Amino acid sequence: MMAKKKPTASVPVDAHKHVADTRPNIPTRETAAFARTRLMAARFPYYLLADSVEGRKKQSDLSGTFPDLTAPQPHRDMHKGFVYRTVPHVTLKSIANNPDIREGMTRAEIDKAIARHADSETLYDQPYEDKNIVRLTGPFTVEFKLGKLNVLPVRMNPELAMGDELLKKTGAGNLFTVFGEPDVKLTTQDGKVIVEIRGVDVFDPSTGAVRTGDTDDIACWFIDTDYDGQSFFVRHAYFLYGGKDTKEGPYDKLKKALRAEIDEGEWSKLYRATSQPFAPPKSGRIAVKVINHFGDEVLKVYPITTAPKSR
Repeated sequence: MMAKKKPTASVPVDAHKHVADTRPNIPTRETAAFARTRLMAARFPYYLLADSVEGRKKQSDLSGTFPDLTAPQPHRDMHKGFVYRTVPHVTLKSIANNPDIREGMTRAEIDKAIARHADSETLYDQPYEDKNIVRLTGPFTVEFKLGKLNVLPVRMNPELAMGDELLKKTGAGNLFTVFGEPDVKLTTQDGKVIVEIRGVDVFDPSTGAVRTGDTDDIACWFIDTDYDGQSFFVRHAYFLYGGKDTKEGPYDKLKKALRAEIDEGEWSKLYRATSQPFAPPKSGRIAVKVINHFGDEVLKVYPITTAPKSR
């Protein structure tokens, strides 16, 4: 006779699948930046308000009647809803009791008679869109009439994605960053591309003015010699004086930060406004990023479909 084996306790192999993950779901800087860009670059539809001049005109056009001139002035009260699409609600009973349907009528005439006497059904999930207003999003919603307001283009500071605990608590911190464009000259030498930086123009959103600076206003600049349109890879890095009023240049600051001597010959290859020659990009474009001594960062993409003129 075979003896029965004593049962033993065992843990299923996939038991870990039933254990809840209690680790906090903290987004990375890259995912937060991607989400922020999607939100700040998105445009959303704006719908016709029933309590507006445009909304009343649309309702009159749909009903085929004239606007009520005795009605009070509209105040764009969103609580009064939008102008919604309607569809005829046709039933067999309404067709049978329709007084306009007679024998010998064509199909088109019957359809018109049905439409005249049919009840309408409001589609509350399909309001009419107002094409003259663009709705943006961010930590707030901004609505404006095109041509009515001056709009200053800005970008959110990447540090906003770090949260309240990690965000700098200084008065110098900016919620938005600026737009700008580097002044770049492209040439070729022996079939290779050479980039020369001559300055940078920066749009100041606080004043609406453009600050124009030369190479003395540039702290550093970088080149992605084969830009893929998505990620900027620093393949060339160069440093300039970084401001006319600074007491120390980047060479002295770097020595102090590293607490070591730096080969001046090697440094001369980096401290320049003209890049080292490099092969034409396989992607057909390069990207140049410039940072001035204010900390403003601008980037521009340059197509290299045909070789620039030789120097």
